[in-house]
Amino acid sequence: MNFIRTSLCFESQRRNRWRWPWLRWGILLGSIGCLIACVGFCFALMILEKSMDLTWAGDLLKTESPTTPPQLALALLGVGIPFWIAAIVGTLIQGRSIRSLVSPLRPFRWGLAGKSVFLVSSLTIIIGAIPIPGITHLIPSLEFTGLTLDHAFWLVPLLLFTLVQTSGEDAFFKGYLLRQLGAVTRVSFIAPMVVAAVFFCLHVGNPDMMNNLWIHMPMFVVTELLAIYLLMRSGGMEIPLVLHWFNNVYICLFVAERGTQSNDLTLWVFERFEDEAINRSFDILSLVYSLISVGLLLLAFCWRRSPFYVPSMAEQEGADQSAAAPEAKHEGEANPEAESEARPQ
Repeated sequence: MNFIRTSLCFESQRRNRWRWPWLRWGILLGSIGCLIACVGFCFALMILEKSMDLTWAGDLLKTESPTTPPQLALALLGVGIPFWIAAIVGTLIQGRSIRSLVSPLRPFRWGLAGKSVFLVSSLTIIIGAIPIPGITHLIPSLEFTGLTLDHAFWLVPLLLFTLVQTSGEDAFFKGYLLRQLGAVTRVSFIAPMVVAAVFFCLHVGNPDMMNNLWIHMPMFVVTELLAIYLLMRSGGMEIPLVLHWFNNVYICLFVAERGTQSNDLTLWVFERFEDEAINRSFDILSLVYSLISVGLLLLAFCWRRSPFYVPSMAEQEGADQSAAAPEAKHEGEANPEAESEARPQ
């Protein structure tokens, strides 16, 4: 827990207006901004339905799981934009820049984001492709739904809209709330646990979450704590953003259980077994796969010999100081008069 207590991620927040009253104002006004955005979004859907005769826009308000590409796109924007507004309002009230939501301690590292996408996608494919003898009867068969023109037309927009949704949630919960709460609380583990718990509660209404709550709860909390740990270790939002975005893209566009997160563009869908014992076994197997993935991600990002190794914030600070020392020495040699003036007489 000392790692969390001394985290530069929280220390960097203890500037400007960071104390409890500003956190309360930030959450209150951010929630109001989020609510106004949600009401405006619903109002816009009703206008689209009445003025342009777009019935699918109105149907989005009546359905729990959007299935058509336009409905899915609007649903993603309807989640991401309000959270972005809440995060921006809270950050501005705190007196920090909007850029700090995605680049809290360092400029955004596109190279680290690209390496994270490659690592997460590779691990997902490898772990899913490795056959384990004796458990084939526990894994439901996948049905390929086929490629259509909608895939070519909607693939890139939905990838971008999913990024809006996931980045909005991460900007509020990790870019704002986690760091601000960690700055004002004295107990080191409160901020990560509160953020993970609140984030989980907001997902309880999802159909796939309710069908397998006892499995998805530990799976969800562990992966959320992994993202928070990697954020605090690396000092940037690159890895958490990639983990969240890839997960949502995977379950919306590639593999999903029919009737939950699946939609018209999901390439592979599967059905639950009629035997509940087999379903429970499959759920446990999914949890094991997730824990293995978490362990491999930790190993890849934290093992020094790994090509994906991410130095901790303390190591990054030490490297910056080492790089700055020769420059300071060179400046002293170039200007000996200033160096002599700096020496005590």
